[in-house]
Parts: sequence; C-alpha cells; structure tokens
Amino acid sequence: MKIFNTVVVAGVALCACYSAPTFAQQGNNLVFEEIVITGRKREESLQEVPVSISVLGENLIQDTGIVDQFDLFELVPGIHYDQNHDRMGAKASVRGIQSNETASNRTKVTAFIDGMPIIGSQGSTSFGSMQQIEVYRGPQSAAFGRSVFGGAINYITRDPGDTLEGSVNLNVSDYGTRILAGSFGGPLTDTLGFQLEAEKEDSGAPSDYRSTDGTNYGERSGENLSAKLVWAPSDAFTAELMFSHVKTHDTPPARYFISEDARDACAGTLGVDSIITMGMAGIYQIGTMDCDWSQGAGIIGQNDREKFLREGGGVVGVNDLATQVANAQAAGAPGTAAEIEADILLIAAAYSIPLDEVGNHDERDRVTLQLDYLLDNGHALNFSAMTSEESYIRHFDASADYTNAIRATWNAMTGFYTPVTNQQRTIMSDPTDISEEYAELRWISPGEERLRYVVGASVYKYNFVTLKYFNAGYGAVMGGFNDEFEALTGIDQEAAFNAIVEDATTKGLFFNLAYDFTDRLTGTLEGRFQSDNVSGVDPASGNSGSIETTGFLPRLSFNYKVSEEMSLYAQYAKGVNPG
Repeated sequence: MKIFNTVVVAGVALCACYSAPTFAQQGNNLVFEEIVITGRKREESLQEVPVSISVLGENLIQDTGIVDQFDLFELVPGIHYDQNHDRMGAKASVRGIQSNETASNRTKVTAFIDGMPIIGSQGSTSFGSMQQIEVYRGPQSAAFGRSVFGGAINYITRDPGDTLEGSVNLNVSDYGTRILAGSFGGPLTDTLGFQLEAEKEDSGAPSDYRSTDGTNYGERSGENLSAKLVWAPSDAFTAELMFSHVKTHDTPPARYFISEDARDACAGTLGVDSIITMGMAGIYQIGTMDCDWSQGAGIIGQNDREKFLREGGGVVGVNDLATQVANAQAAGAPGTAAEIEADILLIAAAYSIPLDEVGNHDERDRVTLQLDYLLDNGHALNFSAMTSEESYIRHFDASADYTNAIRATWNAMTGFYTPVTNQQRTIMSDPTDISEEYAELRWISPGEERLRYVVGASVYKYNFVTLKYFNAGYGAVMGGFNDEFEALTGIDQEAAFNAIVEDATTKGLFFNLAYDFTDRLTGTLEGRFQSDNVSGVDPASGNSGSIETTGFLPRLSFNYKVSEEMSLYAQYAKGVNPG
C-alpha cells in the first residue's frame, strides 16, 4: 500500500522581513544591516526570500538567555514546542501541524544543522555554538526534502573569526538552572582556523519536585562539545570539518496532584496552554501558575518499588511490605515469611528503576564535512556530507497505584489473590539506536545575475531500531538478575519486548530558478523530484514490508520589494508526507 499525502498552501502576506534586526553606525545615523539566510541552498538576503521565516541572530540568542527549544519558540510566532514528556521526545509543530507519534522518525517539522537533517533528539541541540537560527513556516519539501511537511528549523553553527577570541557564560536561575558554556576560536595559520564550543549543564529543580520515593523530578544535566576546523587555502576553496558530541540525562517532568477544590481555585491562574483533567485531581500546565500547593498530595512516584516497600513507603494495611506478606500467607503461598518477603522484593526490584537511571538518557556523535569551490566564471560547487550515531533510552513510571504491577505478577505466578486496583502500565523503557548518513552536491550560479539558479542532488539514509519494554520487569535486565526473575515468575524479560526497525532512503534532484523581472519584482520556481523508500519490521506483531513513494514537489513564489524594510510576497507550495 502506498501513502502519499500532500498539502497545498497559497497566500499573500505582508512581511516585516527581519525578526532580530541589527544595526550599524555610519556617522550619526543607524542603518539596517542585511540578514543572510541559507534555506534555499544559497546565501540570500532575508528580505528577498518569499517564505515565512523568523531569524534569530547570535546577539538575540545570548541576550534573551535561550537555553532550550521551549524558550526559542516562545519568541517565534506560529510555533509550538511540546515539552509535556521530555526534551528528547518533544517536537516543534508549525501552524498546528505535527505528528501525534513520539517516534523521532515520524516528525513533520525537522531540525537541520548547517542544512543537514537530524531526526533524533532535536531538543538536545545546544544554543551555545549557534550563530543563527532560521525557522521556516509552511511546506519546505522543495528546499529541504524529507519530513518538512509543516516547516523546518535550520541551526547555523559559528565559524572562527579573524582573531583569537573566547567567552565564558554562566546561566543561573533561582528555579535551579545551572549552565556553564565556553567558546574559543580564531586562526591557527593564515589559511586554517578553529572553533571550540563546550557546555555543561547540571540544572536542579524546586525542592517540592521530589517524589515520594526520592526521585528528583524536573532535573536536567548533560554536556555538549563541538570542534570545527575551517581551511581556506585560497579565495576559491574552503573546507569545513566539524565534530560534535551531545550527552544528556533528564529526569521526568513533575506531575503534581492536588484536591479538586484546590484545582478549581488554581484554574483561574492558568493560561491557555493548561489542561485540567476531568474526574481527577491533575493539572497539566505549560509555563507558570499561582496555585496553593498546601492541599496537594505531592508528586507520587515509586520508580524504585523495592526501596518503596522495604522502607515502608506504602500505606499501612494496603500496600506495605508486611501486608503483602500477610496477604500471601493467608492465601496459602508456600514458604516461610522470610522467603515470601524475598520473593516479593525480587519482583519489586524487577519492576523498579534505580533512582540514578530514572528519566531519559541520550548520546549522539556527529561528523560533518562541507566543501565550497568557486569557479573563475563566478559559479560555485558545494558539497555537504554528514554521518551521525545516536543512542537513547527512557526509564519512567506512569502508574496510578504503584504496587499493582507487583501484585498482578504475584497473582499470575501463584494463583493466589492479593488486591489489585486501577491496573495501569508501569515502567517503560525504549532503548533506541539511530544512524544517519547524508550527502548533497549543488551547482550555484553567480548571485549578481538577473537569472540565478541552483541545481543539485541529495541522498539521505537512516536506520531506526527501538526495543519497547512494558510491564515485564525490565529492572531484572538492568540489575542482571533476569534468570532469578524468570525462575520465579516464568517471564523471560529479555524476550518480552516489542522490537521496531525502520530503514529509509530518500533521494532527490532539486533546482531553484530566480528571475528579476524588475528591480523590485522577482519570481522564483523551485522543485524537487524525490523518492522515499521505507522498510519496516515489527517482529512482535509479525508485520513487515516496504513502501516506495515518488513525486515532484514544487514551490512557486513572487516577491515585491516595497521599500528597504518591507516586502510583499505570494507563494504556492506543495509538501509531502512519505509513507
């Protein structure tokens, strides 16, 4: 079966063509400096590009204290960033368009670093090394290719300057933010320059974000390292080689429960991004609120169930360890009280997450190469290539009653009855590996001609492998006691997972033709001939197969320059959401 979805957008807009204006001093006058963007595969003035774009320059990024994508998109109209789960799985939506799946290979708004895609954890991208951020709204398939059905975000990294210079930035807030970043770069020789960037985060959270089992919710930590070499042996040739390393560990966001009366009183302080769950004492809120937490039940969480039971965290007579043992004995469980207690604790440990592992872990290494060669006739040849390896895993607890899974397993194992209520999924773990490869070749005409063009070809491959564990005691694998757990319960945890594998290869031929009808009016025709071959395997369900889709993705636009500060444009674009 082939799935080929397209969206067509047409419109006329009045565009104030700068989001972060910069000015230069000339005598006693301030003049507007040109902003250059690269989203159509060549350097162009922002005002001349008939696309809905927001551009954030380096000064604005630093002055506003942006530390993550949520901060970024608060400054950009038409963009929303879903951070309900975590920054590793959260994605941007543009004008309400985004996938409803958390899998990173299902995105409809993709991030790019120096024009090359990244499908893994977009939220772990560091801002310390960025010179400019370009946010494109609407279908961008003609320019960027795959997974830009709703829009694209292009992060431009900093190049070395003409002199040795460095900086150190410390970002601290009373909320718990602690980020130390450093930058150093400049020339090594007359033809070789370097740029080093480093960032270390160890951000805490308010003290009331500690759950009943001791988990600190809302914490973020990690490191970002990057090194770039730029070699320009002549005016005609430039080579850039860059390596980046990202490692993050975030604990889950806090979920706080309060009484219904307190919830209703709190509702008046919430913004439009709030959801008050019906029939429960829960509030989901993006941003800040002014609530009376004194009526709250606190953050409930038993990620470490063994610790919870052993230390008496449960309600006495309901789900404490002594009650569990007594119930089992009353139901006729074999063995002494000590043996029954040991069995219960082993099962609890299998359904536990060690506190230092709670949350999500992500690690990515990425290498990019860019070559630019300028011919004598003013034409240019550009080549870009990238390879990336990423691994991530989530461990979190999503239970309502935090001993249900333990009791349910005990019941299934012995046939004896112990109370089970409100059974819900407990631990989720999804170890995932992503590999990406990308290459693109472009031929670019001189930018001063009345007729300008870009032609090129690209190929992009990725492999996505994730193993999803639910309710089967993944803690036994983490703790190395799966054999004991299997002997007690009959569950082979290492075989109790859902494996999902996906491979994709995207090939494209693209062009961009721009023609100046007058000094003020320019027409542009872009297009991409693209093929997507996607194959997938789901051993748990037995489903597997492949889909290949092909198509032509055009974009036609006209731009009229009203003045130095304003343009009018009209655009027709088509985007593809490949199968």
